[in-house]
Amino acid sequence: MTIKHTAYATVDAPHPEIDLENWLFGLSDDEYQACARGHHGAGTFTDDKGRGMVNTESVGGNLIVQHYRVVRAEKSFVEMYSAASRIFLFHLIPVTGAVRWTLTTTPKSATSSTFACSVEVILSPVLAVLARTIVLGLFIRRHCEEETPNFAADILRKHRKVPMSA
Repeated sequence: MTIKHTAYATVDAPHPEIDLENWLFGLSDDEYQACARGHHGAGTFTDDKGRGMVNTESVGGNLIVQHYRVVRAEKSFVEMYSAASRIFLFHLIPVTGAVRWTLTTTPKSATSSTFACSVEVILSPVLAVLARTIVLGLFIRRHCEEETPNFAADILRKHRKVPMSA
């Protein structure tokens, strides 16, 4: 079973001036934590397999530790995938699921962009039954709706700090 939600926010910056790849891999732990109440920590890394990111967050009373790897990273599209995220149900019972996190920007007008943040959780059939019981989909939606405008605000804040090139 797959649980997926996409949330949208406007970034008051022209689409060509936003660089999601640089933004995500420059996101500090404090900045990540400031974007949602459930964010506990994040960090990026590079190793012999490429770039990745580790995120720890609570969603609906469940602790989730994602070990993301880059699937695709460009200025207006970033896809991260964690094949074996550790999900601690009720912060106690460890299970494994996969998480795909996709960030995109598209032009909205000459001076603004639409930022989209998608979270997709892939669970085994047994875990899917439990996920429905604890309304995990509702909590993922709430989490996405909370973090997306805050991610967009952080993108804009950093955009305003970068001097325009001539």
